[in-house]
Amino acid sequence: MQAEATETQTSSDAPGAVTRYGKARFLTLADLDQRTAAYRETVKLIAEMEVDLGGADQLSSGERQLVQRAGVLGAVLSDIETRWISGNSTLVPSKVICTWPATRSLMEGPPPR
Repeated sequence: MQAEATETQTSSDAPGAVTRYGKARFLTLADLDQRTAAYRETVKLIAEMEVDLGGADQLSSGERQLVQRAGVLGAVLSDIETRWISGNSTLVPSKVICTWPATRSLMEGPPPR
């Protein structure tokens, strides 16, 4: 019995992913372990983009959302690229899928005000 319960656990079983009433809880960057390299890289990219755009206090809520998405995507791409360079070629399709929206959104720039 114990083995079966362990096999069926998923990442949604992580602490904080489900409320005490069994409902799914939305997670944010603030819910992550802030000691990880992935978190630090993501937050660094977000902060750098905010500075490039005149500071976080100058961004609209839509721009803040775009900056966060670009920061997360940039960190994911950095991970995929590093793994690929180190010999893990199975991630090349993932890089192609992730790179196109990132490149397109960066080329388009922020929405006009």
